[in-house]
Amino acid sequence: MYALQFVSRYRAIDAGAGIAFDLDALFVMLSQKRRRKAAIKIFRERSMLTKADEYPIHQTPEPIAYSGTDRNFYDRYFFNGYTKDGSQFFAAALGVYPHLNVMDASFCVVHEGVQHNLHASRILHSERLNTKVGPIAVEIIEPLQSVRLLVDENEYGISANLTFHARAQPIEEPRFITRNGSRAMMDVTRLTQNITWEG
Repeated sequence: MYALQFVSRYRAIDAGAGIAFDLDALFVMLSQKRRRKAAIKIFRERSMLTKADEYPIHQTPEPIAYSGTDRNFYDRYFFNGYTKDGSQFFAAALGVYPHLNVMDASFCVVHEGVQHNLHASRILHSERLNTKVGPIAVEIIEPLQSVRLLVDENEYGISANLTFHARAQPIEEPRFITRNGSRAMMDVTRLTQNITWEG
């Protein structure tokens, strides 16, 4: 309701097309039911607000969809585990690349000496809280304590339902920066945590 009232009071300029239009005039022509749909559509097309913006986690004055660094900025989960006897090993990753508008994920398991891999990728649509890529998903049960990794049934016959539990507090590794001349090639800070897993 607030979005409709806010949007309908302002004259909007569409920079992409270089045209101006009066939203009030537009809404008068539409039926009551269609007004709300039109307002929501216009708001979504021009807004970079996402579900994460509801939380007090911003690091810059801009919406969460904009990272405060270069186009190659990324956030990534990485997990690995093995059985006590070493007969099985797995690794999983899920990466978010806001400026490239991409989220990708992978899952690898070594079983009876054979490595099986699954890779997935999708358009991010700026919504970072949706951590599901194809059949692979990461679910935060309790931040820094418990995380779940799901690999749904798929055409490759690889599936998993794993829950990770912290054995100790996470460690913030020192910031790591590499440069090629004056250009930053890598600028990362990693969180590392020893865990147990079940599933």
